Amino acid sequence: MKLFHRIAANSVLAINAFLLFLVFFRERVVFPAWMHVLGRMHPLLLHLPIGILILAGLLLLFRRAFKPKSFGRILLFTWSAGALTAALTSLFGFILSTEPGYKAEQINGHLLSGVAVSLLAWVALMIPVTNMRIQQLTFAITLSVLLVAGHLGSVITHGADFLWAPLMTPTAVTITDSTSLYEAAIHPILRQKCEGCHNPQKAKGELIMTSLEQLLAGGKHGPIWKAGMPDSSHLMVRVLLPEEHDEHMPPQGKTPLTKAEVELMRRWISSGADVYKPWSRYPKDTLFQLVAARLTKPAEAIAPAWNFEPASQATIDELNTPFRTVAPIAANAPALKASFYVAEAFHAEDLTALEQIKTQLVELNLAGMPVTDDQMAVITSFQNLEKLILNNSKVSGAGLATLRQLPHLKSLAINGLPVSESDALKFNSFPALNEVFAWNTPLAGGLPAAVATTSGKIRWELGYHSDEMLQLTPPLVANTNYLLGDSDAIRLRHNLPGTRIRFTLDGTLPDSTSTPFYEKPVSITAYTLLKARAVRDGWYSSRIIEVPFFKKGYVPDAATLISKPDKSYQGEGAATLVNGKKGSADNYRDVAWLAFREQPFIAAFEFKEVKPVKSLTISYARNMGSWLVPPELIEVWGGNNDADLRLIASARPAVPSKFESNRVEGVTLPITGGAYRRFKIKVTPTSHLPEFISKKREKAWFFVDEIIFN
Repeated sequence: MKLFHRIAANSVLAINAFLLFLVFFRERVVFPAWMHVLGRMHPLLLHLPIGILILAGLLLLFRRAFKPKSFGRILLFTWSAGALTAALTSLFGFILSTEPGYKAEQINGHLLSGVAVSLLAWVALMIPVTNMRIQQLTFAITLSVLLVAGHLGSVITHGADFLWAPLMTPTAVTITDSTSLYEAAIHPILRQKCEGCHNPQKAKGELIMTSLEQLLAGGKHGPIWKAGMPDSSHLMVRVLLPEEHDEHMPPQGKTPLTKAEVELMRRWISSGADVYKPWSRYPKDTLFQLVAARLTKPAEAIAPAWNFEPASQATIDELNTPFRTVAPIAANAPALKASFYVAEAFHAEDLTALEQIKTQLVELNLAGMPVTDDQMAVITSFQNLEKLILNNSKVSGAGLATLRQLPHLKSLAINGLPVSESDALKFNSFPALNEVFAWNTPLAGGLPAAVATTSGKIRWELGYHSDEMLQLTPPLVANTNYLLGDSDAIRLRHNLPGTRIRFTLDGTLPDSTSTPFYEKPVSITAYTLLKARAVRDGWYSSRIIEVPFFKKGYVPDAATLISKPDKSYQGEGAATLVNGKKGSADNYRDVAWLAFREQPFIAAFEFKEVKPVKSLTISYARNMGSWLVPPELIEVWGGNNDADLRLIASARPAVPSKFESNRVEGVTLPITGGAYRRFKIKVTPTSHLPEFISKKREKAWFFVDEIIFN
């Protein structure tokens, strides 16, 4: 026991001395990669000293239950184990704090209190076990500091309100027509699922989500979303990764986004990711429905207490067919809803069959069915009907008027029907009607004054109208592969009829007046950076998209990597360079990429026969937030064998001066002076990043996916 005590005391003293040195010289300390493995053991180890030190306190509290000699040995062993594990936990935690995502000002409290626990445990270890008063006082101080350290640690990992959250009343967002969709539905998702790792105390990826200004500023990977481009938005890429993936958000152990939340985020980004646009100004499409589902209680929670008996399950089962569904409106409720599908399969008797459940039927969906005024008598027999959808049916205004016989009808959808002003006025006599959906009807251009002034109890939904000019969404690229063969061409489209697309292929920005229109697929002969925008009278032009296209060329018979890529980004080896697979600038862990940083990229290529190569294109990734920038120098040697290789081309790509969008781009070097069978390419990564990216003279990355010979 004495030997263990001596070893523990000396080890703890040495570790604490090292910890104090690290605290004072933190900014100058750089740990090798293997020590970061120890740092990541901090979360695994930290519970040991907590449990052991608390055990020491229990021993002091119940010391009279032990024999004096036994108590002394047990307490000494417990203090030794507690001090040793506390020192190691503090050291590993310090190493972990030096990884990206943790800033000194965010974790200083937790780090210093952890070191204090380690020092106090060592002090307790050096106090004779016979001095109970000093032992108890030391434990009390140690426990207090331990509680502070634990709380500050939970703030880093779970947010500032983690401890008191169960006692706090959530701040409710008052939803009005002017409330932004972001504030109403998107921000609650981010607050619940993301802010725990992206807050001022724990800014993973240098991203803080607790304020809108900081959220929009993005992190080290740049903005977290691209308006109109959900599939290439960093947020969506990380959310959609497999849960076991290291970069999946939220990380393992935390509640992931639901499918509905993911779809809502995707559609919001696709719609333009406007953080200020009121939710009431969005079209009533699937996005609106997803939002509404988040803003309202589920049907089970708001279902009224219907006073009729439920229909038999046998009857419900009988009424369900491939073209008609009948189901409860809410769990354990007697009310039913029925929907019809496939207009060609609809028959009047299919509707009549619902008379078996006429008492229980409260919702009926006949959208798109060839229902006429002849079926109104059947529908009016459903006296408990509350919601009726007749969109694009064959019902006239006269038929609609008969629906006043339904005493509980609250919601009526008549989109696409020929409803006149006189028909609309009749709705005022409906006993319970409080909402009418009348898109694409004669009323959609504006509610007649006579209707507007007399139907105060009815909310009319006529579709979205605004006198404001709206911005077009960007053009869409129809190509699935950006490496084009001889028979391939650039294909563009836009979903809004009447919209035209202006584009350039020479690097200039397309304007709204003189740049050529896209009329037909565009062929290319070499690497081309397409820039395009959508234009339409009465609308603001869309933002400009930039899409790189590469021309397929000669495929070498052999490719060899002379320098080794970074072990974390090895793609498919040398085959990565000639397999025709393009990588993504937003997913740099894709197997389509090879990465180089500490050494140049050097590769050799060989053709069995001499090829009339006129140019050579190197395709690489630009992602400034991840330190992927254009290389410093490109050199190409050519010849027919290794002995006669000579420098035939070189280039120094322009150094970026500001943050630009993530993209795959290429550098094309003309090949002159003859035809060659062998080529050697050397690309030197940028030796230090531009200051606007990092002021620490960090080395840049070079990510390459294809070498193309044309």
